[in-house]
Amino acid sequence: MIGAIEQAIVDRISLADSTGVLGYRLKKVASYGNELDHEIRTVIKNFPAVWIVFKGEPKPENIGDGAWDHRPTFSVIVGVSNRRNEESSRRGAAGKVGSYQLLEDVRALIAGHSLGLDIEPLQPGVVRALTNITNASIYAQEFHTRYVSEATFDIVVDGFATFHSDWDIPPLGNVTAPLPAAENDAEDEIKPEQ
Repeated sequence: MIGAIEQAIVDRISLADSTGVLGYRLKKVASYGNELDHEIRTVIKNFPAVWIVFKGEPKPENIGDGAWDHRPTFSVIVGVSNRRNEESSRRGAAGKVGSYQLLEDVRALIAGHSLGLDIEPLQPGVVRALTNITNASIYAQEFHTRYVSEATFDIVVDGFATFHSDWDIPPLGNVTAPLPAAENDAEDEIKPEQ
């Protein structure tokens, strides 16, 4: 479900971008792949950009009968640059979108929507400034949701007749022998009931 949620967020923002709903064009909408670990001057060539990443989730709650209650968090990272200055990259200028507007637009596209998935509608969370440097501004908006998963793996091993294992038992004390030994010290053989 994690990958499906992340992809649904990417798809929704990409659709808004490609259909002109935003009123401006994005150069990049993608799943986050550590782009911000690269030289920032290289990264800002792809601005305005939006990246989506699964941030994590607390331990799922066991709700019985093999079902688990998950509460994942996703981050939508927006990056905008403006040659004028850092303030223009935040507020927008000369007909170019700023990071504040891009954050608001992303929130409007995602918040309150389940994106066609069996999840609770995504709810906005904390917004954090990741960096504000000359001519660029990058923010991360968290989104929270909830879904239930069920452990449904029914594993059937057909034709399994015998399990056999040879064991090398390490020597005790100051004796060192090469392991594995040429001959096994012990063996196990299990034949399940048919």
